[in-house]
Amino acid sequence: MDSRELFNSHLMHFHNQDLPPIHGLPAELLITILYYARRNLQDIRLSHVCRRWRELVLGMPEFWAAMLECAYDRLWDRWERKQHVSDHYELVDRCLALSDPWMVHATLLVFYERERATIARHADRLDRITVKFFDAASMHAFANALQEGMPNLSTLNYHPSYHPPRAAFPLDPWLSINEQCLPNLRRLSVHSRFGLPPSASFRASLLELALIGYVAPGPLADIDCFIDTLNACTSLVSLELKEAVPEAWMVNHILGEPWAAGHRVVELPQLRALTVDDTEVVAAFGALRGFVLAPTTRIEVKLGRGPGNYEDLFSADTLLRRHTFPSLQHVYLGTTRRKGRIRALGYTKDGTERFDLAGWDYDDDILYRHLVPFVDSPVTTLAINLPSLPMGLSKVLWDRYEYCPPPRQLLRLELLQRTPLAIKTRFLRWLFRSAAVGCKHPVGDMTLCWTVDVERGLEKRSHEDLLGLETVLAEFPEQTLGRLELYGITLKGLNITHALRVPTNPERCTEVAEPHMPRLSELVSEVIVM
Repeated sequence: MDSRELFNSHLMHFHNQDLPPIHGLPAELLITILYYARRNLQDIRLSHVCRRWRELVLGMPEFWAAMLECAYDRLWDRWERKQHVSDHYELVDRCLALSDPWMVHATLLVFYERERATIARHADRLDRITVKFFDAASMHAFANALQEGMPNLSTLNYHPSYHPPRAAFPLDPWLSINEQCLPNLRRLSVHSRFGLPPSASFRASLLELALIGYVAPGPLADIDCFIDTLNACTSLVSLELKEAVPEAWMVNHILGEPWAAGHRVVELPQLRALTVDDTEVVAAFGALRGFVLAPTTRIEVKLGRGPGNYEDLFSADTLLRRHTFPSLQHVYLGTTRRKGRIRALGYTKDGTERFDLAGWDYDDDILYRHLVPFVDSPVTTLAINLPSLPMGLSKVLWDRYEYCPPPRQLLRLELLQRTPLAIKTRFLRWLFRSAAVGCKHPVGDMTLCWTVDVERGLEKRSHEDLLGLETVLAEFPEQTLGRLELYGITLKGLNITHALRVPTNPERCTEVAEPHMPRLSELVSEVIVM
C-alpha cells in the first residue's frame, strides 16, 4: 500500500468514527428501523440519505407496499382538491413495481385502460381493493378486470361514487363474476343497490359482509330477495347493515307496520358480530325481529342523530330483548375516545362483550336512552365512566327515579376513574333514591365501587373526593350501604369498563383513606381497600 492509499485509509477511518451510531448497525437491524420509521409519503426520502440506505430501501418490498397506501391517500386528496394528478399516478406505478412480490392494497379513483393494464400486471398481488369511481365507464372496466380474475384478493370495498337515477340500475357491476374469478374473497363491503354476485358458492364463502345505503329499485329491492341474499351467506361471521334495507320495508315502517307476522326470517347460525348503523334501519327491520342468531353473537347498534324511536329497539319481542339481554349481567355506560359519543356496553358473567349501543348526540336525554332498556334486564352491575354530563343535565334533577330508572336487579354500582366528584355524587344519590322505589334489592345488599386518585401531590383532591362520598352517605341515614370498595388509582387516561380491571395501588390508597376510615365505617356496613 503506497502512502496515498494509506492516507486515504486513515482518513476514512477517522471519518467513520464521526458517523452517527446508526451507520454501524447491521443491515438486518437497519431494515427493521427504516420500515417502522416511515410515517407518510415524504419518508421516501429515507432512500436519499446515502447509497447504503438507498440500496436497503429499494430492496425492501414491504416498505413500498406501505408507501403505496400513502400514495393512494395523497392521490385521493389531490383529486378532491381538483389538483394535477398525472405525476402522482407515476408514483403509484413505481410503488407497485418496487413492492413486488409483497401483497398490496389498491385504492382506485378511476379505472380506464391504463389502470386496467397496471392492475393486470399485479393481479396476483392484490390483497385488498377500495373503489371510489366517479363514472359508469370505470365501473364497466373494473367489472371486466374482476372477471379476468384476482386470485388472492381477500377484501373488496366497492362503493362507487357514481349515483345513477332512482330508476332501475343501468349497470350490472358484477357481470358474470363467480367464485373462480375471486376464489379467496372473504370480506365484501358494497352499496346495497349493487347487490351481490349471483353465484351461490360465492356468497357461501363470504365471512364478512357490509351492506351500505338504502335499497331503492335494484338487485335487493324485493324483500324476499334481500332475505334470500342474507340466508345464502351461510358462513358469515360478521354482518353490517348501514342504512341498508329494502325500500318496501321503509314504507312499511312509515305506515306503522315494521314487521308482519308472516315475514320470513334471516338465519345466520355462524354469525358472531351484527352491526346496525342508524335507528331507522333497526325500526324498518322491526327492531330485528326477523333475525335468528347464535347465542354468542355480539350486537352493535349505532343510533343516528335526532330523537329516533328507541322504543322499537327494546320492546318485548325484539332481537335485543329476546337474544341479547337475558345473557347480560354487567353494563358499562361511558365515553370512548371518539369525541361526543357515549356508549352502553353489555357483558356476560364471564366478561364477554355481547352488546354495544353507541349514541352520537350528547344531549339531555342520552342517559335515559341508554339506561332505560336495562330496567327489566338481569343486569346486576352498572359501571359509570363519564368525564362530563350534557349541559342540560346540569340544570335538571335527572337523578330522580322517574327520570332515569336503574336496572331493577342492580346489586353493584361502579364509579370509575374518569368520572369527577360532582358526577359520582349525582349517581350515588340516584342509587339511594331509586333503590327505595324501584330496585328489587335494598341498599344494604348493594356494593359501591369508588375510585380515588392517589397520585402523590394530589392529596388535597383525594380528601375532597372522600369527603364528598361521606357527605352523600350521611344524607341517607335510614339506608346503610352494604359494601364500599375503594380503588386507589395513579394511572390516567385509561378507558376501563370494569372496576376489577382498574390498576390499583392498595398501599397508597390505605395511606390516603386512613383519616376517613372511621367515618366511612360508621356509614357503611363494610369498607374494603382494593
